[in-house]
Amino acid sequence: MTGVHIEFRRDAPLPGTRPAWSPIVVPTTVLGTAGTAIGLRLNAPAAVTVTAAIAVVAGLAALGHERRFPLPATGPRTRSLPETWIVTDESISLHTAESRYRWSWNLIRSATVHPDRYRLELESPHRLDLPRPEIPQADAEIDAHLRNRGLLPPLSGGLPPWRRS
Repeated sequence: MTGVHIEFRRDAPLPGTRPAWSPIVVPTTVLGTAGTAIGLRLNAPAAVTVTAAIAVVAGLAALGHERRFPLPATGPRTRSLPETWIVTDESISLHTAESRYRWSWNLIRSATVHPDRYRLELESPHRLDLPRPEIPQADAEIDAHLRNRGLLPPLSGGLPPWRRS
């Protein structure tokens, strides 16, 4: 493989890439689980143990509901920072004014092509949404790099590369 270095910038994150979880879901589940365990261990009155168990079930149900029907992010989470994406032979990096992330290629198991992103599957259940660059040449280079790494199927039958509609 030749040395790949593709760098592009986005002024806003892709829609739907940041979870908007209710701040009460995780504490409810954790406290309910702890309360149930303590209640069972100390032979607490049944009403206390059952109430704690109900908190666990409610927290898990709310967590499942939020994962299936995510709410749009609100407040400070929607503040969009410019993103700089860097794709090299070694890794994919994301840089913003507040953070830096880096994913090594050996973490990525597969990829799928979407109109606005490449969805890169990491170890289950994690994934990374790599935005597709607006510059067609950079987009074609990333596509070819993913195919060379075996993350996308090779083009066959003389079909032209996939194009954004």
